[in-house]
Amino acid sequence: MQQVAQGLRQLSQSQTTPVDFEMLKTLLPEIHGWTKGRPRGEQVNMPFAISNATAHYTNGESTMDVTITDSALNQLIFAPFSVFMTSGYEERSDDGYKKAMTIAGAPGFEEWKKDSGQAEVTVVVSNRYLVQATGHRVAGIDPVRKAIEAVDLRKLK
Repeated sequence: MQQVAQGLRQLSQSQTTPVDFEMLKTLLPEIHGWTKGRPRGEQVNMPFAISNATAHYTNGESTMDVTITDSALNQLIFAPFSVFMTSGYEERSDDGYKKAMTIAGAPGFEEWKKDSGQAEVTVVVSNRYLVQATGHRVAGIDPVRKAIEAVDLRKLK
C-alpha cells in the first residue's frame, strides 16, 4: 500500500499545474434556447492535480451538463475514452450508437441512447483538456453537439 501511495505522490509531482477552475468557468458558454445555471468549479491536487468547471442547463424537460476538465497533462484521465476516440470507431445497436468524431479539430466521441433520450459528446483538446456535454431527455445528439461547439476550444489550445 505504501508503494501505491508513493507512486501517486510521484505522479502528482511530475505534472503540470492545472489552470484555475475560475478561468475554466468563464469558458462555459451561453447556449441559445437553454437556461444556464450557476457554474461550479473545483481544484484537486491528490492523487493527481486536476481542475474542472461545470454548468447545468435546462430547456423545458431537457437538461444538459457541460464540463471542462484540465487534466494537467495527466494521460490517465483519458484512458477510459481512448478506445472510443480511435478514428473510425463505431458501435450501433437498436438502442443507439457510439462513434468517434471530431469537433473543431479536437478528437472525441459521441453517444446516443434512444430509449432514455440521453446524449453525450466528449472531445479532448491539446491532449490536456476534456470537454464533455451530457444531455438528458433530449430529442437527439444535435443540441449536445452544439453545446460543445459553443465552447471556445481555441482558447483551450
